[in-house]
Amino acid sequence: MVNVLIAPNSFKESSTSVIISNLIFTSFNKILPEKIKKNFSFTIIPISDGGDGFLEVCVKKFNLTTHSINLTAPYLETNINCPFGYGLNSKTVYVESALILGLNLIPADKRNPMKLSSIGIGELLKHLAGQCNSIKLDIEKVVIGVGGTGTSDLGLGVCEIFGLELLDKNGSTLNVLPHNFSMTEKIIWQKPNLPFNLELILDVENPLLGVNGAVKTFGFQKGLKKNELKIAEKGFENILSKLNINDEKMESLSGAGGGLAAGLQIFFDAKTKTATQFIQNDLGINNEKYKFDIVITGEGKFDNQSLLSKGAMIVLDEFKGSGSKRFVLCGIADVDKSKLPEINIVELVKYFKSKEESLNNIELGVELGVKEIIKILNKN
Repeated sequence: MVNVLIAPNSFKESSTSVIISNLIFTSFNKILPEKIKKNFSFTIIPISDGGDGFLEVCVKKFNLTTHSINLTAPYLETNINCPFGYGLNSKTVYVESALILGLNLIPADKRNPMKLSSIGIGELLKHLAGQCNSIKLDIEKVVIGVGGTGTSDLGLGVCEIFGLELLDKNGSTLNVLPHNFSMTEKIIWQKPNLPFNLELILDVENPLLGVNGAVKTFGFQKGLKKNELKIAEKGFENILSKLNINDEKMESLSGAGGGLAAGLQIFFDAKTKTATQFIQNDLGINNEKYKFDIVITGEGKFDNQSLLSKGAMIVLDEFKGSGSKRFVLCGIADVDKSKLPEINIVELVKYFKSKEESLNNIELGVELGVKEIIKILNKN
């Protein structure tokens, strides 16, 4: 029997990991001859590293009921309807930050992180606390997938809902937005007594500050201009200074979600879990537990950021040295393939005339990609 693991991450701008998983399985089922198909056993585990697709993966894995609430959009001009999942037996709520603060929710002309807020997360936490207090939902823990955000505000927008204020040198109140962080002289804050614990699933393992930090690594893709990178970094540094964050505490702060994770750590004592821990332990992708002949993962763009312990790379690393033939099915690859000699990278974009065409024909692209995987396996 040939044991196959299908465990892709979401394809941004295209399909969730649940959909991609089903497309891969359906393609194998369609392409393999009947006499060969009976010798294949497929295990399907859609994954998320905390970013896009996190909630759908959790709903499927943990059998959650879904609820929704209207929250303020990051650009503060409208509301967006946001789902969350609830597990009755585990008394746990699952939240995907990308569905509240995601870059795709922000119009192109509003993608300026200096003027965007994470306020929607704060509204949701306040709503959930109210649900607990009114005994409508019994909640012991809220798990937030942190990743795929278009904001970079250190989570201060979350805190604004609970009374946080920023004051300038004259004692005047400032809007709680990143363009005011460097002008902040005093922070007024009293930690609320939430009736549940917070756990964060981090889509990346990078520090908050510095060359590999939240601003300098992900600022450009969120919409920061080159001249704003230094300003944004200085703003973070000033806020942390006013909060008297020492070096030991600084080392523990995560750069995930544009500093959202760090803010929830600082202001709400949130606990963190790496994407690797979540995928291995919670989703159950573990080399010690399963033995696979073929491992297929993937994501929309497989690039250098993917190598920062992101979803697809976590799966690949988990089965390194196991004897499994490992494949990445991706929309486009932007990595030095010579540095990943044991990994077979299959790009869907090459089957089409443009990236746009490949995005619009994801079902056909996956089928062609699976055909190539089968061709590679036959050669070996």
